[in-house]
Amino acid sequence: MAGEVPLGDVVVKLAGELIPSQAQKARPHWEGAISERTNEHSERPDRHAQMLAPTTTLVGPRFDLAVALARASGDGMAGRSLTINDLCKLLPQVDPKDVEKAAFDLDALGLTSIQRSFGEHWWLRLSPI
Repeated sequence: MAGEVPLGDVVVKLAGELIPSQAQKARPHWEGAISERTNEHSERPDRHAQMLAPTTTLVGPRFDLAVALARASGDGMAGRSLTINDLCKLLPQVDPKDVEKAAFDLDALGLTSIQRSFGEHWWLRLSPI
C-alpha cells in the first residue's frame, strides 16, 4: 500500500535494505552450514580411499631395502628366502640393526613376509603382489 503513495516505493525499498527480513538474517547461517556439509562430502571419499588403500612413503633403509629386494628377486617373483646376513650383504653401507628394523617395517606394511624358526632365526621373502 505504501507503494501507491508518492515516494512510498522508495521508502519500502529503503526499509528493506535497512531492516532485513528473517530469511535474509538466516541466509548467512544456512550458507555456512551448506558449505561445511559440502566440504565434509569432498573430504570423506579421500579418507575412505586412504583407509581402503593406504599409501606410505619409504625413506632411508626401508627404501634401500625395498629397492634391493626388488632388484635381487628377478622377474618380479618373490625369489628365495633371505636371512639377515643376506640382507646385510644387499646393503653393506647400512647398520645391521637398521637393516633388521627395515625388514620388519616392510613386513608390517605387507611388502614382505617373514618366516620364523625356533630361536632368533628368521627368513624374509617378497610378498607376491
